[in-house]
Amino acid sequence: MAHHRRRFHIRFRLVTLVIGAVCGVSIAATATAIEIQTACSGQLDLAVTVAPALAPEVDTAANAFNATKPAANGKCVEVMVTTDESANEAEQLPTQQVGPPALWIPDSSLWAREADAAIAGNRQAARLNMLASLATSPLVLAAPLSLAHRIGWPSRPPNWSTVAAGELPTIIGNPSTTTEGLAGILMLESVLGTQASAPSPALVALLVKLGHSSVSDLAGQFGADSPGAHAFAFTATEQAVIQANQQAGAAAFAAMVPKEGTFAFDYPLVRVVSQSEVEGTASAAAEFAAALESTSTTAMLTAAGFRAAHSPIPGARAYPSGPVVATVVRTWLAVNLDARFLTVVDVSSSMNMPLGPGGGDESKADIVRDATTIGLSEFPDTTEIGLWAFSDQLAPPNDWLEVVPTGLLGEPMNGVTRRIELQRASAALPSMVHGTTALYSTALAAYQDAVAGYDPAKVNAVVLMTDGFNDTNHGPDLATTVATLRSMADPQRPLPLFTIGIGPAADMDALSQLAAATGGRAFRVSTATDIVNVFLDVLALRA
Repeated sequence: MAHHRRRFHIRFRLVTLVIGAVCGVSIAATATAIEIQTACSGQLDLAVTVAPALAPEVDTAANAFNATKPAANGKCVEVMVTTDESANEAEQLPTQQVGPPALWIPDSSLWAREADAAIAGNRQAARLNMLASLATSPLVLAAPLSLAHRIGWPSRPPNWSTVAAGELPTIIGNPSTTTEGLAGILMLESVLGTQASAPSPALVALLVKLGHSSVSDLAGQFGADSPGAHAFAFTATEQAVIQANQQAGAAAFAAMVPKEGTFAFDYPLVRVVSQSEVEGTASAAAEFAAALESTSTTAMLTAAGFRAAHSPIPGARAYPSGPVVATVVRTWLAVNLDARFLTVVDVSSSMNMPLGPGGGDESKADIVRDATTIGLSEFPDTTEIGLWAFSDQLAPPNDWLEVVPTGLLGEPMNGVTRRIELQRASAALPSMVHGTTALYSTALAAYQDAVAGYDPAKVNAVVLMTDGFNDTNHGPDLATTVATLRSMADPQRPLPLFTIGIGPAADMDALSQLAAATGGRAFRVSTATDIVNVFLDVLALRA
């Protein structure tokens, strides 16, 4: 019998795997013929790691192979099958010097490519040789038939763009642990047009929304049959949908390929050549690889809902380059860290003035109000946000006023949630406008407050907005402020100050110096959407 084990741990350090992954896996394989005989001494364990979707068929093939009493170099060959998620195995192989599998069957060559790129330059790591694809299956949006028919399927297939816009409620697999999730996010990325160098604000906003509803067990979505549980679609393979329907004994779910196309899972057979492998491993691996490519194994895979290897899939796309994959995964990991923001808003007299040419009739204070209303909808309840206002002597003897203390957006506050309280407080900012701009004293006080409340489990930042320059007759000067900020900043406890200059009169030189002292950045904005995008950039920059 094949020895079948499953690893249940999934890791989240995928970012180190995908950075710089650009090249493919080399195609090479040499082996000598294996002996099939009953007389052998000692045992040669042939380790095979397979993605969960193919595990039953590979296990059956291994049992049949072992029953033939194969031998290599006089040793009895025993295939040992282990099931592991492809993302997890791809992460481990680049550093696994002892006991890697001789054969690996991920659900997509994407993982083999990324693992091979991560291995490059590590002379101690195993080498990967891509052999044959065993099967294929397209990524689909799975949905119960009732939902599929409601959106017009099959005559009107769904769009990835409707998923991106939130018009089709969709659950996405975690892209750092599931291929369905990574492929789904990459399709959404292609719709939104992210470049390899940096994520688009639209992608960041989408990942923030999707992150807290993502799952690592997409197979469990087929079993969620409580009333109302299926008011959504979810990313899956066509094979998973077919298998779920087979197990249910009825066509309960639809496998929908969106109009813009999809990616294909190709289930490659990868030879893992290790320096520590025993003599005879190559010939044993070659013979079992032949068994996996046999007509009997292909028939089993087809019966399980897979398409034959290299079957044409209409609309199938090539996976993007390694840098694009790296950008998407890094951004996902960054934006799904919970955040703690202290937002500091200028309410000096000039904030009541219109932005200027091309800026419309709204005042700068109105633009901040609108940005807050839009931006608060982008973040989950577990985000912490606080609001300060500032102008000269706003709350004597201080130039600043804590309008809403920093805390969880979903936390009850004054009979509502903090999210609603922040919306109310932001709507009142235009009525607070008066006086001059106490920029430097406020920047120091806000940064000191954020340092005191630092949460190492979250993305911490101070975001300060102003339309002008420091024009008070008291408080520190720029050089003193910058030096003090630099002394408070701790690289081991990253807390950047991000400064936003609203309109053409903002002192961007001073704002840039204040931000740089803490590892932050300065931005010039002219619309409410620009301000929202700065907050999203704050998250993405943690990547």
